[in-house]
Amino acid sequence: MIQFIVSIFRPFRKLIEWTGVDYKQFITILKLKLLLDNRRNTAFTSNRGGDSRNMLIMQSGMFALFGALLTGLLHVIQSAFVFYFVIHSMVMIFTAMLIISEFYAILFATSDNSLIHSLPVNGQTVNLARNAHIFVYLFLLGFSLSFVPMIMGAFRFGIATLLVFIITLALNAAFTLFLTNIMYLGIMKMASGEKLKNLMMYFQVAIAVFFMAFYQYGIRLIDNTDVFNMFLSIHWYTFLLPQSWFAGTIDAIGTFNWDLNHLIFMALTIGMPLGAAIITGKYLTPVFNQKLADLEQSDRSSAVRKTRKVSGKWSRFAAKIFTRKNEERASFTVMWKMLGRERQFKLMLLPSIGYILVLLPLMFQGTNLQNVTSGKLFIALLYFPILIAATFSSAVMVGDQKMSGWIFRSSPMDSPADLFKGTIKAGFARFLLPVYLILAGVVLFFWGPARITDIVIAFLANYLMTMILYFYQTPRFPFTLEKSAVQGGSNGLRMVVSMFVVILIAMFHYGTLSFGTWISLLLIPIYIAVILYVDRKWVYSQITWKQIDENNRY
Repeated sequence: MIQFIVSIFRPFRKLIEWTGVDYKQFITILKLKLLLDNRRNTAFTSNRGGDSRNMLIMQSGMFALFGALLTGLLHVIQSAFVFYFVIHSMVMIFTAMLIISEFYAILFATSDNSLIHSLPVNGQTVNLARNAHIFVYLFLLGFSLSFVPMIMGAFRFGIATLLVFIITLALNAAFTLFLTNIMYLGIMKMASGEKLKNLMMYFQVAIAVFFMAFYQYGIRLIDNTDVFNMFLSIHWYTFLLPQSWFAGTIDAIGTFNWDLNHLIFMALTIGMPLGAAIITGKYLTPVFNQKLADLEQSDRSSAVRKTRKVSGKWSRFAAKIFTRKNEERASFTVMWKMLGRERQFKLMLLPSIGYILVLLPLMFQGTNLQNVTSGKLFIALLYFPILIAATFSSAVMVGDQKMSGWIFRSSPMDSPADLFKGTIKAGFARFLLPVYLILAGVVLFFWGPARITDIVIAFLANYLMTMILYFYQTPRFPFTLEKSAVQGGSNGLRMVVSMFVVILIAMFHYGTLSFGTWISLLLIPIYIAVILYVDRKWVYSQITWKQIDENNRY
C-alpha cells in the first residue's frame, strides 16, 4: 500500500523538482515516515507482536464505516451540485479538524532538522516530505469517509463524476493543507521564540473556530424545505466557499453544464490549490525552515519556563470532591499543575473546546426560540463535552520529556491506577467540567429548572465516558510520548468511536424522556453504581505495574 501511495507523486516529478526538491530523497523520506506509521501502535491496538501492523488500512476501514453511516441520507438528494457540496463540506470539516488537532506537531517538528542536518538533504526536500506526509493522511481520510457516497454518486450521476470527485478530493486536501501552512507562516512572522509558541497555542483555537464555522455556514446555505428537492442558490458569496468550487466542477462535467458560474468553479478548483502549492513550496518554504530553526533554538534555550503563581483553591476543592485516597489526591494535585503547563497537551486539547464553542451558537441559528425550548435539543448540548474527553485521552500522553517516565515509576504507590485516576480526574475537573457547567447554564436558561434531572444524568454519563476512554487504552505515563506516536488518525478514530457510543447513550437518555421524569431518575443510581465499579474495581485490573513496565520506557 505504501508503494502505491508514493507512486501518486510520480506524475508530478518535474513540478516537484522545479521547486528545488530532490525527488529521490523526497520519496525515500516519505516512504520512511509512512512505514513507521504503518507499524505504530495506537490507542486502538494492544497487540505488540509482528513487524507490519497495516495501520493505514485499519484506519481507512474505520473512517469508511463512519462515512457510510454519516452520509446515509444522501440518497434523497437529487442535485449533483448539492450532493457533492455536502460530501466535500463533510470532508473539509474532518480534514480541518485533523490538520489542527493531529498534525500540528508534525508540521512544526524540529527533529527532522536535527536528524538530517548533517546529511546532504536541503530544507525544501524535508519540508515537502513533511507536507506530503500530512497530505497523504488528509487524502486517505477524505477518500475513506466518502467511499460509499462516491460509489452512490457514480451510479446516480455517472462514472465521470467518480473520477472527477477523486481528483477534487486531492485538490481539497492540498488546498486545506497549504492554506493552513500560509496561515501558520503569517502568525510566525508576528513573534519568535517562546512568545511564538504561546501565541501558536491560542491561534490553534482561533483556526479551529474559523474552519468549523466557515464550513458549517456553507451547509446551512442549502435550502432543505423540500427534503427530496434540496437546492443551493448561487450568489456572490457562494464563490468564497471552497466546497462550492469542487462541487461545481463535478456538476459541470457530470451534467455538461458549461455556463459562466460552472466555468468559474472549475477555474477556482484548479487555480487556487495549485497557486497555494506553488507559493508555499517555492517562496514560503525558506522562511518556514528558518522559523523552524528559530523554534529549535528556542527549545534548547528555554528549558525552564516561568509560570504564573495561582492560589490553588479551586484545585484543592476539586481534589476533595473527586478523590478519596491520599495517593490519588497527590496525583490529582501534581497533574493539575502539569496539565496547565504542558504546551503540546494544550495544543491538542484546546481545539476540541473551540469546536464546541462554534457548534453551540450554530445549533440555535435560524430556529425560532419557541421551537427550540419546546424540543429536546438540550440532550445534544449536554453530551458535547465528550469531544473533549476523547481528545484528552491521547493528548495527555504527549510531551517534550520522552524519557521522564521513571519519575512516575518511582512514585511510592501500591498500584499505578491511583496515578492514572488522579490524572483523568484532574483533566476532567480542569477542562471538561467548566465547559459542561456553561452548557448546563444554557440549558437552564432556555429550558428551565425542569431539566435539572437531565443535567445530572448527562453529567454522570460524561464523567463515566471520560474515565472509560482514558482507562481503556494502552497504559502509558503522562507526557512521555512523541506527538507522532499518537498521530496518523488515532485521535480522529477515538473521536469516531466515542461519538458512536455517546450517540447511543444520548439516544437512550432521549428515549427515557418519553416515559416521564421518574423513569429518567432510574439512570442516576445506575450510572453511580457503574462509576463506583470502574473507579474502585475495574481500573485496578486494567492498569497494573506489569502492564506499565511493558508499555513505557525509562
